[in-house]
Amino acid sequence: MRLWCIKNGYQYKSNVIMVEVNVCGAIGTCSHGAGINTQTLSDYIYEIEFIDHKGVRHTISKRTEPELILSAASNLGLLGIVIYVTLEMETLDIIEFQPRNTYKDFTVPWPKNYPNAEARKNRPEYIKWLQKHGKNTNDLDWENNFRLFKEAIHKTYCEWFYFPVEGVHVFENCFNTYGKKT
Repeated sequence: MRLWCIKNGYQYKSNVIMVEVNVCGAIGTCSHGAGINTQTLSDYIYEIEFIDHKGVRHTISKRTEPELILSAASNLGLLGIVIYVTLEMETLDIIEFQPRNTYKDFTVPWPKNYPNAEARKNRPEYIKWLQKHGKNTNDLDWENNFRLFKEAIHKTYCEWFYFPVEGVHVFENCFNTYGKKT
């Protein structure tokens, strides 16, 4: 789908990375793509066609049943076998991508006056991360990191990936749009 969108100049403005999943799987939970400036992928469903538990084929669309389309799109797998979906698309935007890889306390920082904020600077995994990157505890600018976080959440698209097993890194992907591709 990504290649088709690029080739034909279309997009759906949602902060979900659709590489290894299909649209039907991603829409079913009504969670993929939710953000301050973006809708879930389910919100872009114009029409959905499915086969119910009796083997009967059904179609629900925004045009004919606008009150049912969001329920059908976010069906949690209970609708039946989804065989077709029609997405509402927009023309492709020009973007500026701004990825960051940071220590978890840098990405969503604690407010400066938060209890234990200073104690957090002395945690072993934090000190190890700072040493690995040639920094010390004085390098953490809490106010600047909080400003960066507030800016990020109001961009066109933003998402944070955190892998608890690895434990200390957060991958932040943000971008802003700068007009339509011509």
